[in-house]
Amino acid sequence: MPGGNIARASTQRGGYNNARDSKPLSEITASQRLTLLLDESPLKPIQRWLWLLSTGGTLLDGLAIFALGVAMPLIIAEFHIRPGVVGLIGAALVLGAVFGAGIGGPVADRLGRKRLMLSEPDSPHWLMARGKFVEAAHAFIRIMPEQREAVLQLTSGVGEKSFADSVAQAKAAGIAILFSRQYRARTVLVAVPWFLMDIATYGVGLFTPIILGAITISGDAGGVITRDFADARGSAAIDLFLLFGFLLGIWAVPRFGRIRMQVIGFAGMTIGMLVLMIAVGLSSSPAGAGHIPLVFAGFILFNLLMNAGPNATTFTLAPILFPIQLRATASGFAAGVAKIGATLGVFVLPILKGKFGVPAILGMMAAVSVLGLIVTLVFGREDIEA
Repeated sequence: MPGGNIARASTQRGGYNNARDSKPLSEITASQRLTLLLDESPLKPIQRWLWLLSTGGTLLDGLAIFALGVAMPLIIAEFHIRPGVVGLIGAALVLGAVFGAGIGGPVADRLGRKRLMLSEPDSPHWLMARGKFVEAAHAFIRIMPEQREAVLQLTSGVGEKSFADSVAQAKAAGIAILFSRQYRARTVLVAVPWFLMDIATYGVGLFTPIILGAITISGDAGGVITRDFADARGSAAIDLFLLFGFLLGIWAVPRFGRIRMQVIGFAGMTIGMLVLMIAVGLSSSPAGAGHIPLVFAGFILFNLLMNAGPNATTFTLAPILFPIQLRATASGFAAGVAKIGATLGVFVLPILKGKFGVPAILGMMAAVSVLGLIVTLVFGREDIEA
């Protein structure tokens, strides 16, 4: 029976700030009941395919950053380019994402997710928000065929005003609504920490081999290519902890919450940069290579907790905190603002390094991490599901 399935779903959910969960079953609307069924349904092949499709862009983004980071020292040595030009090369890698995200989000809210992703089915929640109840029912059934009877019973009153009223129908609003009194604080929470994180994420990620070379972990022996390959191997070893960080986040975020893990992540990023600043100070001391363990410890702590915290949570906040008709717009705006931060970070870092040295880079990364932590703490109370 549908009621039994929904009751089980509502009692099994946990660890989320969800106003639905505290309501008696009789007060849950039809659209919320469908959402509960979908949330508790096991992953199907179509959902796994959509997940794979969604991760493809992130995979290519990471590959491009690592490849350019390894190539950058060779490009600098071969063409003798100035720090400002190095920054422009790095910034060009992510600048396009500012426009892609900023434009793609509102378009997805207006035209639907399917048209942008070139995939089936469209989001059943988006279809319901647009009043396309029959198409939404078909989408729900395709995703969870075992709940066919429950879905059909819940959507059998498609023509009834009570059912239509239970769905927050609205045309896709413009981006200005994100700055209204109702959503302003949430917009800050989803955009500003992501902006600050991407300054550090892309800056450190793209220039890790250069920073390692400046701290001389590869020594002075050999030519440019030999040293670059040594730094690339060190960078690859460090970047493995990006993967470990995501695995840790998969386990930790549902248990400890998005905001708590975002705060822990920013704190870990700050400490990691401070450890690297200590390592830089030791690199010129008579202790020889004693600073190298600290170099790896600092980078590992930064990468591990960044991906267990803000590099996972920032992607999830906008779809949870904004209503269906605004989710893609809010996500696109936040991602676009974040990529402005990424562009700024990769442009400024080489210039800072050229004028003030590696400690200035590390200090800047520590500062933006602290700011991300503060903004998350101040606006974290907005983490309530729409």
